[in-house]
Amino acid sequence: MTKKLIYKKLGTKVVSVNEETYEIDFIFSTGDTDRHDEIIDQKGWKLTEFLSNPVVLFAHDQHNPAVGKVVSVSMENGQLEGRVKFAAEEYPFAKVLFNLYKNGFMRAVSVGFMNLKYSFDEAKEQLILLENELYELSLVNVPANAQALAKCAGMDIEPLEKRLADMDAKRRVEFVEEKSDDIEKMVSEILQKQLQRSDDSDKKTKVETPRARDGKKGMSNKKINKAIRELLREKKNIKS
Repeated sequence: MTKKLIYKKLGTKVVSVNEETYEIDFIFSTGDTDRHDEIIDQKGWKLTEFLSNPVVLFAHDQHNPAVGKVVSVSMENGQLEGRVKFAAEEYPFAKVLFNLYKNGFMRAVSVGFMNLKYSFDEAKEQLILLENELYELSLVNVPANAQALAKCAGMDIEPLEKRLADMDAKRRVEFVEEKSDDIEKMVSEILQKQLQRSDDSDKKTKVETPRARDGKKGMSNKKINKAIRELLREKKNIKS
């Protein structure tokens, strides 16, 4: 089985801000129980891979340029802490993010890592992630009300809104493509059933609509054609 990266927002917070250098100190991770009732053992962080390319992304988006880099990271008071330098002078979008954090509209970061070793506390029914390889850090959590407040404060958040719109469009395309595969599979199965019924027509005087497992009639050709038309229309809207 291929291992996938785990993304967790773990009680993180801004510690300090340096407006001259566009740097912010964060708590990246703590040993607190997270919302999945899991604990990350802070002593088990593996940082070698991350330090070779200490990128900071926005919302774990690996297809766009990094918005900053981690310039220092260490264990302090039993938790993983570090300093992020925003690419504010090179990248307008990164400067918007810096201002959002500086002014308190964004506060959280999220770690992307791969678990290497874990244990299960049967008494507490709790998973403990003992060893974890850190791969990236992301700036996260931009709710709509935070954007509205930032606008009211006179901040220019146009680059942020554009990026969020682009990400939303990308998710829509992926969703439509996924549904397209489902419909094509469904159509293929129905055509095969129709061909089978045609071969057996000499034995049957009536052709019934295939029934689903629950005993109800399956989707009619009319509904299938309608679904296909809606899918094609959605694809056209996205492309335009």
